[in-house]
Amino acid sequence: MNKDIIKMRKGIDKISKRFLMKNKINRFFIDKFVMPIGKKRKPIKLEWENSYRNSIIPICPHCKEMPYSIEQCQFCGQRFIKEANNE
Repeated sequence: MNKDIIKMRKGIDKISKRFLMKNKINRFFIDKFVMPIGKKRKPIKLEWENSYRNSIIPICPHCKEMPYSIEQCQFCGQRFIKEANNE
């Protein structure tokens, strides 16, 4: 019984190590290549979209993702023009 549990734990450890390595590689790629390219683009106006229950959310015009910040998209690096309406 204990041997089976130990085998399962080793398998889970291998999977989690593999996941963490892939995550590190993805973050490295995004931080070193995708974000700097997006920072070089000219700032553009942030789009706003009506969402669930009439809430308004920001949408990045370049990658069509929710940027989590009204200053720069964390996915593509696109910068946004600061407007009085955004605040």
